[in-house]
Amino acid sequence: MRRAVLLLALALSSGACGERPGAGVALAASASAVASTTPLPSTSSAPATPAPPRLYVRARALPIHAEPSMKGKLLGTLVSGDAVALRGEAPRSIAGCDAMRAVAPRGWVCAASDAATLDDHDPVWLALRAHAPDYASPWPYTYGESRGARRHKAVPGVASPAWPPLVLDTHVEIPRRSTVAWFDEVEAGGTTWLRADDQTFVRKDRVTPYERSDFHGVALGTEAALPLAFFKRGPHARYARDAQGRLVPTGETWPRLAWVGLTGQTEKPGGHALWETREPGVWIDARDAAIVSPEGVAPSGPHPTWIEVAALQGWLVAFENDAPVYATMISAGKLGAARPDPDREPHQPPATTPIGTWRIREKLLTATLQSDLDDGTEYVHAQVPWSQRFLDKYLLHTAYWHDQWGEGHSGGCVNLSPVDARWLFGWTEPKLPEGWHAVRAGDGDDAPATIVVIHP
Repeated sequence: MRRAVLLLALALSSGACGERPGAGVALAASASAVASTTPLPSTSSAPATPAPPRLYVRARALPIHAEPSMKGKLLGTLVSGDAVALRGEAPRSIAGCDAMRAVAPRGWVCAASDAATLDDHDPVWLALRAHAPDYASPWPYTYGESRGARRHKAVPGVASPAWPPLVLDTHVEIPRRSTVAWFDEVEAGGTTWLRADDQTFVRKDRVTPYERSDFHGVALGTEAALPLAFFKRGPHARYARDAQGRLVPTGETWPRLAWVGLTGQTEKPGGHALWETREPGVWIDARDAAIVSPEGVAPSGPHPTWIEVAALQGWLVAFENDAPVYATMISAGKLGAARPDPDREPHQPPATTPIGTWRIREKLLTATLQSDLDDGTEYVHAQVPWSQRFLDKYLLHTAYWHDQWGEGHSGGCVNLSPVDARWLFGWTEPKLPEGWHAVRAGDGDDAPATIVVIHP
């Protein structure tokens, strides 16, 4: 598989609160939660400050520009179903847009009538919100693999609004191996249909649902301390000393994807390392285990949040300054890791994860990713949650289609479990502003952006 290509942020809401332990940084509240929240009574005699007006998005994707210009620097994205507060500046009429509006906390969007509305009772926006993804969950949608499915704009017996232009996906055919993201199921004409992320309908019998992976990492300093080991592939044997003092299997095992704390003591009785665990007298064989023992060399400069990824060992550690706060397994390139070569094309060898030090450049609640096989066959991963771009088309993102944690399985991106990816998204910088679907980091070296250090 060649590397994944980022197509577009395509979802219908904003953030949610992070649930995994660690830094405890929460995402912005969802647009629906903000819209439905009742203000608390005022404790003073002064009149309550009215809430700022909000912009309700009907367009599939609405770019946020730094200036009131259609050619200005991009700061982020709104998508259909989003609701964002407006700033107090008057609308601007410019070439190409007669209604540029200032959104909070920064930036401008083109709020043409088909793209957005100030009416929170707009029937199209309400219909979009009614089918919004659930960002309180690591799985905002239900996901499955296409067996040659097709998108249908409408099905007999199911009412649908007259959607604005560009809400519906124009790709009717969903190639095999591509994925489908859907909100719910409806019965019509004796057939069960999936209501897909773009409001089209897909026959349920043409999609194979994925099983959900509940794997997640551990909080450091509370649940665990480094070093530690996660177990890949299958059950992992416990070792203990026999009467002659040799380390031998006890017949007991840890299950696949479990973890155990380590003391740091090792022995090599058979040429390969055995590690002593924090369970008295118990050791493990390092083979088929992700031994999380970070180099811990922070990137230069003030970086309150940074990430270390061991691509071949298959683990990730999140740091706050010098303190590790979270550890988990990841899945990197199925052909390993390599340094990008600017003098060749492509710069990165196929199916390898780029080695180096990078910044989080863009964060997207969901992104549609395109991949292709060595024979040129293309397929699409729909609505990949908690995606964070750090280099070109390479991202940290959820992989809802597999659970091969600790093993090389990706086209070059760093795959995370849904639970881990959601926690990491809420913890990293830049923060996602309330109501936004995607945000880009500033250009300056001092702009808030989590550093990603990737080594073999």
